[in-house]
Amino acid sequence: MVKRAGRVPVNEPGAVPSERVHEEFERVLASATFRGATRQAGLFRYLIEETLGGRAAYLKEYSLGAQALERGPSFDPRTDPIARVEASRLRRRLELYFATEGAGDSVVIELPKGSYVPVFSERAPASLSHATSRSRSSRAIRHPLVAGTLVLVLAAAAALVLWKDRREDSVPRPVTRLEVALGAHATLASDVGSNFALSPDGTRLAFLGQEPNGDKRLYVRRLDTLIATALVGTVGARGPFFSPDGQWVGFWVDGKLKKVLAQGSASPITLCDATDLLGASWGRDDNIVASLNSSGQLWRVPGAGGPPTLLVDFSRQGRDVRWPQLLPGGKAVLFTASAASFSDADIDVARLDGGMRKTLVRGGTYGRYAGGGSLLYVDRGTLFAVRFDPDRLEVRGAPIAVASSVDYSPEFGYAQFDIAASGTLVYERAPGSGLSTIRWLDGSNGSAALLDVPGQYLWPRLSPDGTRIAYSERSGSDFDIRGYDMQKWIAYGSNESDSWEVYVRAFPDDGSQVRVSDHGGRIPAWSSRGGLLYYETEQHDLMVARYEVKSGRFIASEPHRWSTHQLADTGVLGNFDLAPDGAHAVGLIPAGGSAEPEKRDHVVLVSNVFDELQRQRRGDPARAGE
Repeated sequence: MVKRAGRVPVNEPGAVPSERVHEEFERVLASATFRGATRQAGLFRYLIEETLGGRAAYLKEYSLGAQALERGPSFDPRTDPIARVEASRLRRRLELYFATEGAGDSVVIELPKGSYVPVFSERAPASLSHATSRSRSSRAIRHPLVAGTLVLVLAAAAALVLWKDRREDSVPRPVTRLEVALGAHATLASDVGSNFALSPDGTRLAFLGQEPNGDKRLYVRRLDTLIATALVGTVGARGPFFSPDGQWVGFWVDGKLKKVLAQGSASPITLCDATDLLGASWGRDDNIVASLNSSGQLWRVPGAGGPPTLLVDFSRQGRDVRWPQLLPGGKAVLFTASAASFSDADIDVARLDGGMRKTLVRGGTYGRYAGGGSLLYVDRGTLFAVRFDPDRLEVRGAPIAVASSVDYSPEFGYAQFDIAASGTLVYERAPGSGLSTIRWLDGSNGSAALLDVPGQYLWPRLSPDGTRIAYSERSGSDFDIRGYDMQKWIAYGSNESDSWEVYVRAFPDDGSQVRVSDHGGRIPAWSSRGGLLYYETEQHDLMVARYEVKSGRFIASEPHRWSTHQLADTGVLGNFDLAPDGAHAVGLIPAGGSAEPEKRDHVVLVSNVFDELQRQRRGDPARAGE
């Protein structure tokens, strides 16, 4: 480090006020020297905030790697040199800035070698260095060749620093795409909300698995192992999300928001009552931001538990808000918003102090930011990434397609993907590419095509005479209970218990209730022939149960599989209808028409996504205008 005369260090009398340090910090970040240096800018901000906040003693290699560079609590500086490397790059950029663009700045910020604590100092007033400057000027006049040579040397040194730094920053690591087995005797469940979540450091995957008996529970798998661990007390759970340190997994079950240790060594802890969960994000301040209903409100829930408090209210704007995610710093939140259908939703951002709200992406859903300067979202099954500045809350440039055929729900707005700060991405492919055909089923292996063109169809319905069919293309709608009248009995599907099941009640209701389905069921339908009740299982099989009414009591037999053809996965929305003859049905079948159920026991794992985006953006014309 070159010693500069005429400076007053920050820890001595006449120290630089923190306001001036902040002003200089913003000036440095806005300079050409720091343009494109996203990682070093984030590290720089962390060092400044911790030092001015009186926490300089905690600026160690571990804290830089685990927190500032978002490697997470598992960060090991003995095997990962990222903190030393990025600190060295930051040090060189600061030296270059104050030797060129910032040569006239009154405040200087330095990062001494061997330390991670920045030093702030003021340049001496011009009157104190006038004699020195005059002497240097006269020597430069007497020796123009020497002066010119010095300028060239300094320019060459500056160019070398930038070239080396940019070269190190611009060499992308190779991208790996793998189909990865879940590591459990379970398949990914199908419910409202994402089935899985990555820990912030990208080392753990939490997922909602459906076991052969139909039970759904949470599993956690370390990605450096082959076997997933079932978490105690999580049967019926949905909507997993991690705490910032990766030690806890939050989830919803049976009208409660809960958390459980990720290593599965203890029972869950109840955080609060919650009628529903449509997304949650756990901040570094140990508060959770969650959508607990579809009323257009976001709530704050203490990570240690306690009643939820209203955080922001968009209900007067007539827009439903779901799937929130806190941005770094905890001052703003991303969310998916829609006034009607989530098949045509927007990704919005809002400051939590109520100061600003704006739309970042139109026609996208389930926005996620994990660092790396990219916002990821899904549009009609394609996963896109667009450049995003989390400080200015702005998107720039054209989006880049990252993956196709990603499973998502245009009805509810969620998507089956997650990304960690390490650049690790995980997603689930849409069953049958998310498309289905409409076929005529006869209750065995037989089927005939009614509409062979693959599409995103819903609610097939036959006319009373069985000669015509009505259906709809996918569009947003909410669903809780769908009833079918049959004299004095109503069959309905409900998730009032730990999972979706089919029930029958008397009408008018006399308090009696009979469960018909065995380990999961929904979308019930009465047969016109009488004595038969059909429904879909969680595995998308079409089931039938015989029933009779004796002395005013509804009695159902054990259900069995009616057709070998698996129905298309349409979530909790209709995908079959019965023919008037009672012997046939019309059903949505996954494109390809396989009679064997699709096994949802794998996910796609992609490493180094940010490096791949960096490589692709080199040819993006928008980059030249930044």
